[in-house]
Amino acid sequence: MTSLLALAVMTSCSNNENLEEPTELVDLNVSPVTEKKIDFPETSSKCRDGFFGDQFYLFSGGTDVNKIKRGKEIDDRTCYYDYTQRNISGITTGVYQLKANSNHIDGKQPRIERASQTVDGNKKGTYVQISGYLTVNRVGHVSDNFGRTHIKDGSGTYPIQAKGKDTSGRGSKDPAIALLLIKPIKWDSNGQSEFSAYLEVIKERGGSGDGRIVIDLQAKGINAKFKRGQRRFVSVKTGFRDKSGNLEHYVDVKIGNQTYTFEVPSPELATQAKLRFGAYRCKGGEAELLWDTVTHKIKKS
Repeated sequence: MTSLLALAVMTSCSNNENLEEPTELVDLNVSPVTEKKIDFPETSSKCRDGFFGDQFYLFSGGTDVNKIKRGKEIDDRTCYYDYTQRNISGITTGVYQLKANSNHIDGKQPRIERASQTVDGNKKGTYVQISGYLTVNRVGHVSDNFGRTHIKDGSGTYPIQAKGKDTSGRGSKDPAIALLLIKPIKWDSNGQSEFSAYLEVIKERGGSGDGRIVIDLQAKGINAKFKRGQRRFVSVKTGFRDKSGNLEHYVDVKIGNQTYTFEVPSPELATQAKLRFGAYRCKGGEAELLWDTVTHKIKKS
């Protein structure tokens, strides 16, 4: 089994590349929410009146600082929160909040996400990339008997995921390939106080559930920890490139100034590369992730 996983999941990390953003980590003092905030007890209904709007919509509260393409790009599958924005220490941030069991669209895990443009085919040199600053205030959490790297552990929320169709004929019609997963690791009197980033990746094309493994990025030499309210640079780039004359389908995950690379199995089967970011999955409690200074890059040919 170990040798099989080694073949299926080929990875590397580097911290000596040119940075696209400043490397310093900035701790922000989180100011009060600028919009009206209403507190609801955990025992209330999974939905709130007025939050049954369209699944796709445009932000109507002014300039959308997270907008990356035309049209109604906000995919909202929670009836407890909407996408909103806050000004924190002079920076306008996009706010993605989730509550467990609040997906009124398809009954799956709640999410508020945006999709990147799509790279079609698997031509070498093509890619799509989303970069920005991520602040973690809380993530979904459940108490179970599984370790943090066990695929069945229910704690954590995904801030960004790499997706892409393939010709394997297995699994989802719109499969996720690698998902950045933020899990709580420390608590204080105010709740979750520290988090660590993991990467949930497929073992083979069509993999989901037990067809994935969870990689501890901290154990791979990446400084993957976030303190509550700490703003850190995050970038995910996925696409196709040459590696010793062969096709490589890759997902580069950068946190701060360090990059971890996941080599996607069976690159010849790939027909697509794309990304989704925001907040996805909350199996217990609530999640709150903030994104700011978001950029979107794509090379299609």
